Amino acid sequence: MTLDRSRLRLLLFDLDGVLLSEQRYVDAAALTVASLAPVALQNDALAALNNCDDDEAIAQLRAHWLPDEVIAELRGRAINSNWDKAYACLLALYRDVPATFTTVGGYLYESLQRVPGSGDHYLQALAATAPAAPDFATVQRVFQSFFLGDKRSCVKWRHEGLVARDTTLMPASVIHRHLQTLTQAGFTLGIGTGRPRVEAQRPLVSAGLWSFFASDHMVTYDDVRREEQRRGMAHGSLGKPHPFTYLAGSRYFKGREVCVVGDSVADAIAAQAAGFAFIGVGEVSSFAGLASSPDVVVDNVCALLDHVL
Repeated sequence: MTLDRSRLRLLLFDLDGVLLSEQRYVDAAALTVASLAPVALQNDALAALNNCDDDEAIAQLRAHWLPDEVIAELRGRAINSNWDKAYACLLALYRDVPATFTTVGGYLYESLQRVPGSGDHYLQALAATAPAAPDFATVQRVFQSFFLGDKRSCVKWRHEGLVARDTTLMPASVIHRHLQTLTQAGFTLGIGTGRPRVEAQRPLVSAGLWSFFASDHMVTYDDVRREEQRRGMAHGSLGKPHPFTYLAGSRYFKGREVCVVGDSVADAIAAQAAGFAFIGVGEVSSFAGLASSPDVVVDNVCALLDHVL
């Protein structure tokens, strides 16, 4: 769908990598991989986790267990959720790992590259070769304990969770000013995110941004999961890159009136499948390989004003 600014009325925003920093989610994914990896690969991982009390220590663990090239590979496969990223890495690590390799991250990158497919089919292909790996529910539970906190822990950061360090991608005052400009221009603003609602609401409320978004046009992980359960579908069936998130968020608006603002291949595929225009946030190369490229790619969310006003 070509971006037609004269007809545009609804902007649906992904959150991570667009309005909110994804850093703490990626940190939680890396810590989850470290804590659930095969014993033979862990070495001092568990001791390092217990002593991981500052940002520098967390960054070192992330570089070891979930380096940037691995994240880029998974995003290119339309693996958008950080639960799914952690799960994919663990599936790869529970396959036949060679006796020697340079780094865990290097092995992961090579292993993940060898498996064909994208989205759910990709995860299924990985799972078929790793029957001893932790199941998705376990990965999700451990991830949430790192992100939302573990009240049983005496370690402050583990007790509070990484969510306490969650931030906006740019200064909140700058984002506030641009969202205000959009609403004053007559746009309705909505959200389409893989975050659970509480994890979307908390940082946006803290930053003073929550009130800009129309409640009728907010779709989170909770909404997607409820619909999957209502239809008797497997977990993840309606998550991005399926278009459900954005179709559900677009209620009352027609296709040419809607534009999705996202930062991933999964966002682009979902928006295009829904018949909506798509503005990508980030590098043009991040959207390489798509059958239909984004209508526009901008460096950051504030730069979209030039393209919709």
